[in-house]
Amino acid sequence: MVAALVYSSEIKNKKEEEKERLDNDEKNKANKRYSEYGCPQNSNQFTYLSGLPGITETYSIFVWRDNCFLNFLIDSSLVHKIQIPLTDIRYFSLKGDLRQETELIGEIRRMTTGEFVIAEGLFGAAATINRNNQTISNIKNIDERKTIINATINGKDRFIVFETGALYNYLLEQIPEKEQLFVNMQTKS
Repeated sequence: MVAALVYSSEIKNKKEEEKERLDNDEKNKANKRYSEYGCPQNSNQFTYLSGLPGITETYSIFVWRDNCFLNFLIDSSLVHKIQIPLTDIRYFSLKGDLRQETELIGEIRRMTTGEFVIAEGLFGAAATINRNNQTISNIKNIDERKTIINATINGKDRFIVFETGALYNYLLEQIPEKEQLFVNMQTKS
C-alpha cells in the first residue's frame, strides 16, 4: 500500500515537472518570437489556408497589427514573416455559414409502472409523461466560415484565406475601416 502511494506520488511529480518544462519551452519560444520578429507574446494564432506568396501548406499562423502593418508569422520548422502595409489591404470579409448540428446520444430509460405511479404522485401526470420520453442530445456548433483578406502583395492582387471567423473578429477590432461593408459604404458616398 505504501509503495503504491509513493509510486503514485512519483508519477504525479513527473507529470508536474513535464508540464512545467513544456510551459517554460512555450515561454522561451514566445520570447524568441518577440525578440527576433516583434511578435507580441499575447498574439493569437489562426489557421491559414491559402493566398500568401510562397506558402502552400495549411499552417497555424500568428497574426498581429503594429503601427502601419499587418504581420503574419509562421513558427514551425520553417519560420517565415510577412508584413503587409495597411494601405495595401483593400478589405477583409467573412464568407460562409455557422451552423448547428444536433447529435443524438441516447434515450433516458423508461420508467416501470411503479416508478411511473410514484413520479405521477410527486410531479403530476404531464411532467411524468414528458420525462418518460426524453432523448439526450448534444448540440455542436460548426463554423464553416472563412475570413478573406484582399490585399496587394508584391504588386499582385491576392485573396488570403483563413479558417473560421476568429481572424475576422480580430481584424474588426484592429482595422475596422478595412471591413468590406464599411469600405463599400465609403466608396458609395
